[in-house]
Amino acid sequence: MTTPPADGDRLAELLETGDGAELDELLRSTPREALAAWVRAHGGRRLSRRSRSFWARLLEIPVPQPPQLASALWPLA
Repeated sequence: MTTPPADGDRLAELLETGDGAELDELLRSTPREALAAWVRAHGGRRLSRRSRSFWARLLEIPVPQPPQLASALWPLA
């Protein structure tokens, strides 16, 4: 077992736009709890609303919310 990619930008990119093969590799090589911890800690800021909802449902965690200022700046946050 490994941990999520050390590069948070790469992990955010994979969770947001990864294809089937990339996501399969990520899910096989990374402990579920490590992914859930990353999504809880960073998903509110680093993932789109759609991706946050998808990963939260898949990982069985509450949907991370973006900072309150985000909705004031960007209504689709």
